[in-house]
Amino acid sequence: MSVATLGMIHQGNKSEAENILNPYFTGVANGDQQHSPYSTAGAYYAYGLIHCNQYSPETLQFLMDGFTNSGQREEI
Repeated sequence: MSVATLGMIHQGNKSEAENILNPYFTGVANGDQQHSPYSTAGAYYAYGLIHCNQYSPETLQFLMDGFTNSGQREEI
């Protein structure tokens, strides 16, 4: 959940959101950490917090692509 707090710290900083969270999307935060589905999920949560109240189709597509690529079945 600590990764998700980055969303609160950087809320509204849409231009740098992917640069800030990219290490957690790719699974390597410090070069020696292994990929964790929890840190990746926290990064997507943080991405949503950074973009809250600022809807755009690109943001929705980014989040939906992350969900689709997570291996979960889509039952919406």
